[in-house]
Amino acid sequence: MIVHVRKTEPIKVGVEGKEGNYSWLWNLMDHDTRFLLASMISKRRSIEDARAVFKQAKKLMRKKPLAMVHDGLQAYPEAGVKEFYTNKGPKMEDIRSVGQRDRGLNQRVERINNTIRDREKTMRGMDHDESAQVTADGMRINYNFIRPNMALENKTPAEAAGLKLGLKGIRWKALIKKATKASAS
Repeated sequence: MIVHVRKTEPIKVGVEGKEGNYSWLWNLMDHDTRFLLASMISKRRSIEDARAVFKQAKKLMRKKPLAMVHDGLQAYPEAGVKEFYTNKGPKMEDIRSVGQRDRGLNQRVERINNTIRDREKTMRGMDHDESAQVTADGMRINYNFIRPNMALENKTPAEAAGLKLGLKGIRWKALIKKATKASAS
C-alpha cells in the first residue's frame, strides 16, 4: 500500500503518474494465523523489493508457502519463484486476488492495511522513511502480540501461531519486560 511520507523523495503514483511524497509499505501475512510476517517501507515496487520482503518473512517461516495471494503486481510471481522455489514438494500456487469478486482472498492483509491507513491519517502522514519503518514495525508487533483478533477467537496472531508468551496484564509492558530480559541474557 502507498503511505504518505512528508520528508522523502517524491515518486510518481497511479495511472496518471501523479508525483507526491509517498513510499510503499509491503505487508506479508500468514493466511491461517493472520501473523504479520514482514512489513517493509520502500521507494519502488520492484522484484528486488518484493524479494527483500519475502526474505524477511522466510526468517520466521517453518516451511515453504503453498500459495501466494496478492494484488496482481507483476513483481510478486517472479520474486516468489526466486525466493520459494524448490524441487521438493508441490509448486507454490500464485493467486492474483484484487477484490472481493476476484476470489476475495486478499481481504486479511487489506484489513491490516486499513488499520495502518487509519493511523497514518491521524498522524497526517509519516515524517520520513525511517520513522515510517519504525511505525510499521511497531504496528506489526502490536497486531501480532498485543491485539486480540475476533476471527481467531480473541487470540492474538502470535497465540494462533503457537507462540505462548504468557503476556498478562498490560500486554505491551509485559512484552517489553520479556524483550528486555531476553536481550540482557
